Amino acid sequence: MMRLVLTGKFSNQWGAEHLVLRGFEQLGHAVKPLSLDSEVLASVTGSPGDIDLIVVMQGYGVHPRAFTRLRDRLGAPMVLWHGEVMSREWPTADQVVQGKAQQLGRIAPAFDLVLHNCMCCLSTVEKLGAKRVAWCPVNGIDPDRHRRVSVPKTYDVGFYGWPSPRRESWMGALREAGISVMWPQPREGVYGETLTEFINQCRGILNMHYSDTLNTECRVYEALGCGVPVVSEPVSMPALFPPGGGVLYCETPLEMAAALKDLLANDGVEAARLGARGHTLVHEHYTYRQRCQQLLETVSREISHG
Repeated sequence: MMRLVLTGKFSNQWGAEHLVLRGFEQLGHAVKPLSLDSEVLASVTGSPGDIDLIVVMQGYGVHPRAFTRLRDRLGAPMVLWHGEVMSREWPTADQVVQGKAQQLGRIAPAFDLVLHNCMCCLSTVEKLGAKRVAWCPVNGIDPDRHRRVSVPKTYDVGFYGWPSPRRESWMGALREAGISVMWPQPREGVYGETLTEFINQCRGILNMHYSDTLNTECRVYEALGCGVPVVSEPVSMPALFPPGGGVLYCETPLEMAAALKDLLANDGVEAARLGARGHTLVHEHYTYRQRCQQLLETVSREISHG
């Protein structure tokens, strides 16, 4: 059993921090959750040897000195587990990616190891000042939350996520191609158990990137966790979801429209088959318990023997 400090924003019971906490506990480790707040981190007391590892989720909004002082007090290695997509060309990327890169660059040097969700971002994270970088996906599924539920298939196609000009453009092209998409807006409260029910009401879920920067969104995991296939733009880590593994890839809105029509033909028989394959993939290989085990193995390799 390891003794861990897990720091993050625990306001959302369905957020990654809570799911990671559950994953570590399911593995039998003792975890002390701490709110990602400078005052909270400053109030932590302890001696070297009390804690084996400090894991910080995202880390935004806290001065790097708060992290280094926490590590010095507890005398334990400290890793940052980061999930925000970073473009290889981040200095010339869109403003959203630039902002994320700047925030990461301020805190990355404070950590013994930065674990990033996306393999294609590792060189960028290194350029931003991280001492050591390794790949460890932060996205996954919790079998108690991302699951099949018995509800009618009310919608052929669904999507959820924040609006952006790029997404609006793709949606417009899909409408012109005769595809109707149910897209509840985030402010309508589509999250938690309501989100699980919404996904299960759809025969297929779309995955469209917020900007031109490639990503492998948690939406892919969540939909497949519910047994619903995903029709997606190319993602940043296609090896995680190979052909036939629950995801169909499309380069353009017209390709997406054609793929959806084929998927939904014959009363959605192919959609159900593809969704079942994706469900098996994520529930057998991509649970948060497995992600947490992968983190511990990566830390052991990179820090203990690095």
